[in-house]
Amino acid sequence: MANEQLRERLARYIDQYKDDKESGVNMGTVGLAMGYKSGAAVVSAYLSGTYKGRVDTLEARLKEYFRNVEARTEQDSKLADIPMPKEYVKLSISERVFTSIRLAHMRGSIVAVVGDSGIGKTKAALEYNSVYPSSSYYLEATPVNGNLRSFLRALSAEMGLPDGGSNLDLENRIKEHLLGMNKVLIIDEAQNLKFTTMEMLKSWSDGDQRKGLKGAGLALIGNPDIESQMQSPKYDRHRNRRVHVEKCWRNSITKDDVRLLFPALAKEGHEKEFDLMYGMCRSWSAVRGAVYAYINAADSCRENGVEMDYGTLFAQAQTINPTIGAGRI
Repeated sequence: MANEQLRERLARYIDQYKDDKESGVNMGTVGLAMGYKSGAAVVSAYLSGTYKGRVDTLEARLKEYFRNVEARTEQDSKLADIPMPKEYVKLSISERVFTSIRLAHMRGSIVAVVGDSGIGKTKAALEYNSVYPSSSYYLEATPVNGNLRSFLRALSAEMGLPDGGSNLDLENRIKEHLLGMNKVLIIDEAQNLKFTTMEMLKSWSDGDQRKGLKGAGLALIGNPDIESQMQSPKYDRHRNRRVHVEKCWRNSITKDDVRLLFPALAKEGHEKEFDLMYGMCRSWSAVRGAVYAYINAADSCRENGVEMDYGTLFAQAQTINPTIGAGRI
């Protein structure tokens, strides 16, 4: 016998997010989160009372799912009280990355953005994709999808195209929606791309001269390994097609950047905390690590009913970067 209260709760929960596509909540994702491969079908059958499997097992998983949702909501509510910028912050590095992607887009050429991790490159790439959603595509390259076929399938899914067929079928479908369309591809973590994938991307940037179709812009974003790979002679044809290389390093983070990131620390009386975050942003833990340390410290202070203090912030900074305060950051 099904738990009617639990079933009604699930129905309300899914209905709550039916018009919020960005939430990622629907019958399919809820079912997958509970461990069912046919997620949407299982949840739909449960809601309609036609599920033929073990209802007790499903409901145990559903209760666990809601416990996790509640815990995450509680954590998010804590973070909501912390004076932190929630949206894209226009750091000096982020703006340079954004401008570089724009250059690739407008010129239909290859641009490389190389730099330390955790300094805002990905944030800028995602911001560009949100500002130009119909003329840009963002894809993170991974050790799994960096090879030719996996990349073609991943990009097809990102573009809303079928991801089946031969490599040639996949490429032709992509090119039909890419070449001559004034589009830009933003490839994050591009150091994970295999040589054959890079060769294909190079050809897309060249366009189709026979058909008179201009190429797509290509923004390759990643760590210094990109430049190391490019030193190989086989990459000569890639290097000489790049119109710009933007190099971004953590030691170029400015105090103005830190003021934007941590406005609460830019006020009088928080000089020590501000200098700590400034140093951390420019260390190997970079902006990402500094943000984590700040959030953890602010959350701890809030739990204890006290204002942000240097000791708590320093302790959290050291859990992320033990060299903070040791003169080796």
